[in-house]
Amino acid sequence: MNSQKDNKRFWIILGIVFLFSTITIGISFFNSSALTGNLAVQFISSAREGEKLFVEVRNVEGIQFMEIGIKDNLKNAKITTEETNNPKWFKGRAYSFFKVSSEDAAKLGIITYTLKLDEKVMSTLGIKSSDIKLYYEGLGLSTKLVKSESGYSYYTASVQGLGQFAIGKEEANAEGKITTVIKAPPEEDAALTGKASGEEGGSGFFTKIKNFFKNFFG
Repeated sequence: MNSQKDNKRFWIILGIVFLFSTITIGISFFNSSALTGNLAVQFISSAREGEKLFVEVRNVEGIQFMEIGIKDNLKNAKITTEETNNPKWFKGRAYSFFKVSSEDAAKLGIITYTLKLDEKVMSTLGIKSSDIKLYYEGLGLSTKLVKSESGYSYYTASVQGLGQFAIGKEEANAEGKITTVIKAPPEEDAALTGKASGEEGGSGFFTKIKNFFKNFFG
C-alpha cells in the first residue's frame, strides 16, 4: 500500500516538474524578443499602416528604445538589432556600433532612437555630452540631448532607413566620404616623342648635322 502511494507521489512530482519546464521553454520561445548573444530579433505578429511600435532594445550599448513608424501593413515581420564592428565610414571616438535590418524594411517608416549613455563611459572616451551624435551610414543625424540624470545622458534622433549606425563623435574634417586624388599625367619627353613647345624635337638632331656640314663646306 505504501509502495503504491510512493509511486503515485513520484509521478505527481515528476509531472509537475515537466509542466513547469514546458511552460518555461514556451515562454522563452514565444517571447516577442529573442535574444542571442549581441543579436536580438523583434517579432511583429501584425501592425497596420500609420501605427507606431515601441520597442525596448537591450542588446546594444547606448540604445534604450526604438519607436518604429509603419508605412504599410505588416504581418509576421522581424526586425533585427545587433552590435557590430567599426564601419569603414566612421572615423572618430565611438560609444558603440550597431546594425538594424529587416526583410520588410520597405514597409517601415521613420524610426526614432532613444539613446541612454553612461556619462562615466563618455568621459573615459573623451566625449562631451554636447558632442554626441547618432550616425547613419556616414551621415550625422540631428541628435537632441533630452536630459541628464543619475549619471546618464538621454538623446533622441530619427531617420528613415535601416543599416549601419554609430554613436559617438566624429573627428574634425572627417566626413566619412572617399576623397579621390587625380594626379596629373607625367610630362612627356620631347626628345622621345618628337613633340615640343618652343624647343627642337627628335628631328632637330638631324637638322643640326645638316647645318653643320652646310656651314663647313660653305
